[in-house]
Amino acid sequence: MGNPKGGTPRTPGKPNAALWAARTRLAMSQAALARTAGVDEPKLTLIERHGWIPGPDVQERLAAALGCSIADLFGAEAARIMGATV
Repeated sequence: MGNPKGGTPRTPGKPNAALWAARTRLAMSQAALARTAGVDEPKLTLIERHGWIPGPDVQERLAAALGCSIADLFGAEAARIMGATV
């Protein structure tokens, strides 16, 4: 099953622990991160809780909002596959 929003599944159903850790370290809610990064909250839920890897534009906005790199959130291989700078 593909992602209807154009991302790729990491392992469907496997949470993105790095994204969750970065967000909670800043005491930021999912709603606040979604607003800051300009991402729909339901899409952020897919990314964080269900392991979807978004396109490079969303990866960049999430990393910027959390003050970390794309590789920190999605892994160097995912960043390369999606065409983002690691």
